[in-house]
Amino acid sequence: MPDMRLTTMDDFETVRRLYADVIARQALDTYTPSWTEGVYPADEDLRGRIEAGELYLGFDGDQPVAAVVLTREEDPEYVGAPWPSDAVDDEVSVIHLLAVHPSARGRGLGTEVVRWCIDTARGWGKKAIHLDVVPGNLAGSRIYVACGFDLVFHHMVHYEDLGDTNLEMYELVL
Repeated sequence: MPDMRLTTMDDFETVRRLYADVIARQALDTYTPSWTEGVYPADEDLRGRIEAGELYLGFDGDQPVAAVVLTREEDPEYVGAPWPSDAVDDEVSVIHLLAVHPSARGRGLGTEVVRWCIDTARGWGKKAIHLDVVPGNLAGSRIYVACGFDLVFHHMVHYEDLGDTNLEMYELVL
């Protein structure tokens, strides 16, 4: 299990490099999140997540090997969506931007980070966790399903780098 730490602005360049390395590797990967450097995740988005206390880095020793955003409330894009649970906005956490550095893949770190997110959200008293996956990102989908998430519906969202995208929406009731 990586040592998960809440980031500060001092970690910005480390966070930025980790996501840049993941994005650079996408051309070689079969399944990807389809991120675009400088667009998603954009620097201002990463800074905003750090300032909001939502972005975490996972370390193996002193090496950053994973990153994830875990919110303490529903994503505004998801409000009013047909979630099966009856959890209201402040009873939900959302996982975004889960990334494992290419040099650390194949060790189960993605699953470990998702399990850490589940434990953290439970500790916060949340009733559900929501997330989205770009269709075709089978690696991400497999991790979430293995951790108990259910694919519950598809939802159209507009992303700057992808345009209108019909995302796979997952929920885990805690």
